[in-house]
Amino acid sequence: MNRNIMQAFIAGILLIGFSQVSTAGSDIDLAGTYSSFKSTESGDIVGEEIRVLQFDYPQGYWIIYQCAEGEPSEPVFMQAKVKGPKVLEFTVPEGRLCAGTYTATFTSKAATLKQSLFKTPLRKIIQ
Repeated sequence: MNRNIMQAFIAGILLIGFSQVSTAGSDIDLAGTYSSFKSTESGDIVGEEIRVLQFDYPQGYWIIYQCAEGEPSEPVFMQAKVKGPKVLEFTVPEGRLCAGTYTATFTSKAATLKQSLFKTPLRKIIQ
């Protein structure tokens, strides 16, 4: 009997662990890749790209961020804070290209990435 209780307890924990993470009432799946990367006439790559990963509670959302000013930077992996419905915030650490705090606001097919006075529209390219 004790073994059955233990199995039920473990099953309950696993079910709670795999529940969907909510962004304060958002009905949009934020997970995916959003990008403004483009190639210039000279062959340089410019823009920004984020990949939003959703993990089960309590981890929430994580971001892989890259910016490009000629060539793409090394990806930065960091946890995002849920700031409201369809809004995530993350900080690229000092010493990295494009360091700073960013706010990403999502729609079903795009995101707007804001840092300080700059806004960058990103289109969703992978879900």
